[in-house]
Amino acid sequence: MIFSIALIGLVAIQGNAIKQNLQAKYRNDASFLANRILSDIQLDAANYASYGNAAVTGTTYDSTTESGFTAGSTQRQWAAAAAAVLPGGRAVVLSAVADASVTITVSWAPTGETASMSTVGYRHQHVLVSRVNVLDI
Repeated sequence: MIFSIALIGLVAIQGNAIKQNLQAKYRNDASFLANRILSDIQLDAANYASYGNAAVTGTTYDSTTESGFTAGSTQRQWAAAAAAVLPGGRAVVLSAVADASVTITVSWAPTGETASMSTVGYRHQHVLVSRVNVLDI
């Protein structure tokens, strides 16, 4: 009996460890995605304001109809990656033109959570705030 209880406890601990490992993967993916779009914004600093104030969620990117390095195509590629990599992935970039700052939010709703937990207030999110160096442009 003691052995059975210990075995059940061990299985529960292992299940929790797997869940936490998956959560860490989602956080890592969200961080990577946020840094990826920030790098693109910094490379295109002259047009950084074009990246902002757009919530692109669940968007697909069609490489046959879009080409070049534009803010719109870059955002759509990034949003498509967020939707593909994270469960319920959403990606938002907000820019403040006056102080050259950008706020990047990547959010997701992990599988296994109830519908009420998937609302905006309960979604997991990674927020990155940075300034774009526009002085050299």
